[in-house]
Amino acid sequence: MLTRTIIKHPIGIISQPSIADNESLSATIAKIIEKHNVLKHPFFQLWNCGAVSNDTLRVFVSQFYHLIKHFPRMLSAIHSNTSELLTRKVILKTLNREDGAKEHSAELWVRYAESLGISRMELENAHTLPKTRHLLDTMNNFCRNHSSLEGLASLYAYEVQLPPLFKMKMDGLLKYYPLTEKRNTKFFHVRQERDTVHSLLEREIIDKSVTTENYTKVTFAMESTAYAFWKFLDGIMEVYGKSIKQHTFVRLG
Repeated sequence: MLTRTIIKHPIGIISQPSIADNESLSATIAKIIEKHNVLKHPFFQLWNCGAVSNDTLRVFVSQFYHLIKHFPRMLSAIHSNTSELLTRKVILKTLNREDGAKEHSAELWVRYAESLGISRMELENAHTLPKTRHLLDTMNNFCRNHSSLEGLASLYAYEVQLPPLFKMKMDGLLKYYPLTEKRNTKFFHVRQERDTVHSLLEREIIDKSVTTENYTKVTFAMESTAYAFWKFLDGIMEVYGKSIKQHTFVRLG
């Protein structure tokens, strides 16, 4: 069994896993992700049945843009902090897929947002909600101020949840909020593939690099990020929850 130390964070309390001989790394990671699995968050449960209002969808799209825009910088920070050559090469390839892509993820998200009537300016000027800022700060902190392995663990806890999440979001969009042009939903197809590859590479490095000495820090980075990702969605529901009452999608155009 894992013993746990309670750690107080700016917006709540989470538990820090500590190493135990009879608990494998794989089992610990699985428990962390399952505990904070955003697919089970009420926001996406409502999304999946078409019960998220247009106004709330606009807020989510604007807030998620902040995460997409800042992600390559987090990868770059980890690359700068990594001394092991093979790990540096893997991270550099991942970073090149992000920043060197013909169609950058942020631009694909802008295209999707514009199909919903949200302008680029609206995305850029969107106020960052407190729990969006907390998620960004959590990930940035691990990527910039901790070991490269802790940074990778933080990104893994975020990225490993995205492929099934994007699939579910696509299903909900097509069912309740039809977007006829494939170019407007290309982001979801691209990111499902890209985040699957990224998380597999991150996990491979983590599995090979975790030791008795760094186990607690690595798993704590994962749980801190997974927790903050869940709270990111809480933040949207707290501010705009009054509009999440019933299916109010209206076809644009």
